[in-house]
Amino acid sequence: MELIPGLPNDIAIECLIPVPFSQISKAASVSKNWKAEIQLPEFWQRRKVAGFTRPLIAMTQADIRDDDDARRLHHYLLKICDPERGFWYEVPSIPGFSEGVPVFCQVVGVGINLVVIGGYDPVCWKTLNSVFIYDFITATWRDGAAMPGGQRSFFGSASDGDHRILVAGGHDGNKNALASSMMYDVAKNEWVVLPDMARERDECKCIFHRGRFHVVGGYCTDRQGDFESSAEALELDDVDGWKWAELENIHEMDLVNEALTKIEVPGGHSDTVHVQSCCYLEA
Repeated sequence: MELIPGLPNDIAIECLIPVPFSQISKAASVSKNWKAEIQLPEFWQRRKVAGFTRPLIAMTQADIRDDDDARRLHHYLLKICDPERGFWYEVPSIPGFSEGVPVFCQVVGVGINLVVIGGYDPVCWKTLNSVFIYDFITATWRDGAAMPGGQRSFFGSASDGDHRILVAGGHDGNKNALASSMMYDVAKNEWVVLPDMARERDECKCIFHRGRFHVVGGYCTDRQGDFESSAEALELDDVDGWKWAELENIHEMDLVNEALTKIEVPGGHSDTVHVQSCCYLEA
C-alpha cells in the first residue's frame, strides 16, 4: 500500500509519526491506508523511539456549573491532560450519558484505548457493571463485556499497559468489603475470575509494577474507613497459576499510598480541579 503518493513508505511513516496525539484520529480518517498503518503496534513503537509520545493523564473531572451548585459534583467529564504542554483535550461523551461519565467509575488506559468501568448512573444512582472503551484512533466508543458478579463499587483497577485490566476489592450492594478480583482482556473482550485476595479491600488502589499487579491499602467491612498499609501482588507469568502473595515491604508502593484528589491545572491557572478517577498513559 502507498501511504503518500510519490514517497517511499518509510519516509511517509516518518511524516506520520510526529502527528500530535490530539490529531491522531483526524490523521487516521484521511484514508484506509493511513488508518491501517496507525493501528499497527509498530507505528506506536516507532513513534515512541522517535520521542514523539508524551506522558498523559486521563481523568474524570467535575464540570463546575456556576448556575447549578447543587449538581456540580454529580456531573463529570472525561478529559486528557498533557502536563508538559499545559494542553487539555475533552473526550467525546459516552453515548447514552448526557450527564458525562458514570460517577465514581474507574478509568484505565490500555494501549490505544481508554476504558471506563463501573460507577453509578449520574441520574438515578444505580450501580453499574458496564464497560465502555474509547478508541483514540477512531475517536469512537464501543461497549465492552459487562463486569461479572454482583454489584461492585469503589474497587481498585490498573492496566498492564497492553491488553489486561485488573479489578480488585471494593464493596457490594450492602457495603460489605470484597476480597474478590478479576481480570478483563480488552483485546478478547473477556473477563476471567481470579483467586480471592487474602483480605477484604474496600477503596483499595491498584498499580502494575515490574510485571505484577499490586493491590494496596483499603479496609475491611468491620473497620470502615480505617485504611490499612498492607499490599498484595499477583504474578502474571507464574507457571503454577495466578495467586496472590502478601507483601511485607511496600516502600516501592509509596506513590499509591494516598488517593489523588487534586491536580494543579497546567498553564498558569491558580484553580484546582476535582478529580474522582485518573490514570496515566503514553501516546
